[in-house]
Amino acid sequence: ERPMRSGSARRSARGFTYLWLMFVLAAGGAMLAAAGQSWSTAMQREREAELWFRGKQIERAIGAYWESSPDAAKQYPRALQDLLEDRRGPAVRRHLRKLYTDPFTGKADWELIIEGGFVRGVRSRSKAVAMRVVEGARNEGAAQVLVSDWTFVHDPSLAPASGAGASRTGSSPGIATPTNE
Repeated sequence: ERPMRSGSARRSARGFTYLWLMFVLAAGGAMLAAAGQSWSTAMQREREAELWFRGKQIERAIGAYWESSPDAAKQYPRALQDLLEDRRGPAVRRHLRKLYTDPFTGKADWELIIEGGFVRGVRSRSKAVAMRVVEGARNEGAAQVLVSDWTFVHDPSLAPASGAGASRTGSSPGIATPTNE
């Protein structure tokens, strides 16, 4: 049996320490990457939920504006600002408390869905790929659905029979309805 030299034992220990350090760094990097992906997914889901809420609020406000038309001929707003202050009657009505920003763009830059010069609904301008599947999206059945494919449009056929109040949520074409999360 030969005695080990002290220099060779130190080199062997340094090699093991180096390998151990590389393993720890690689494991730490993998955990950080997984945490980043999880955080990104959570943020995407949060933005989609907020887009859903804000889009539905605007859709309901458009329905309330339409329902509260003073004449028998129902009318949609010409701009989203009309939902903030409806001056068509004797008293100012507020169908929407504030003009919501799009959670994906951070701006109140909604793409308006216009019909006959009047606003019927909105959609996001973002080209982000949606995680949530909605019925009635413009690209239904496509490989990738964008959040801009979700439309929030008032449908008078879904309005309450009494004629009062905003539109109800439905699943007719063009009206976003969640099918899963």
